[in-house]
Amino acid sequence: VDPVSLRGILTKYFKPLGVEEVDVARSVGRFLAEDLVAPRDLPEYDISHVDGFALSPCSGLLYRLVEGSTLSRCEATYVRTGEPVPEGTVAVLPVEAARVVGREVIAPRPLEEGSEIIRRGADVARSDIVARRGSLVTPARARLLAELGLSTLKVFVRPRVVIVPVGTEFTEGSRRETSSLVVRSMCEPLAGEVAASKPAEDSPEAIAEAVEVGAENYDAVVTIGGASLGDRDLTFRT
Repeated sequence: VDPVSLRGILTKYFKPLGVEEVDVARSVGRFLAEDLVAPRDLPEYDISHVDGFALSPCSGLLYRLVEGSTLSRCEATYVRTGEPVPEGTVAVLPVEAARVVGREVIAPRPLEEGSEIIRRGADVARSDIVARRGSLVTPARARLLAELGLSTLKVFVRPRVVIVPVGTEFTEGSRRETSSLVVRSMCEPLAGEVAASKPAEDSPEAIAEAVEVGAENYDAVVTIGGASLGDRDLTFRT
């Protein structure tokens, strides 16, 4: 059973154990307990896509180089990638395409309006649902949520799981039990705690006792072995 299939089994047969709040930085691999709505636009302002010169409207190709947060006609100011562009900006000229002579910037050609500008809300608009309840928090999603200013998330509590190997060959010592190592590694990304019990012999009483003890102390019991149709395959019948 791969992790995706195991997640499907858990979703089908188990109800959420509860909800807890975790830091966004520690939320990767968790499942959201509520829909998440963007509290702001992303980006929050019109920003430059490149290092270059923010340009105001102009009928020609020559711009006066200035500093400030507002541009008048035929003015330019230097901006860096990701920085908000000044009010009055219609396009950004990449620095490698610009010719600077003294306090003047010369564009090689007229630029289309909006060129090299990422508009406010282009990635996410305020009030958009950015993640649904039950969805997995991936590294990329955690980064997006952090960029939106979210510091904590409500996620479902992870189950505590115990693995019960079944087989008289393990209890008698004729074979070494190693399957629990594999199953444990499959459960760990989805569980809060994973433990392995000592093997149970091939008898209905031993299997039932091991499962009952596990169920008393953990949220889920995963058995290994004894699930075929041979005379010692008693797990399903138990």
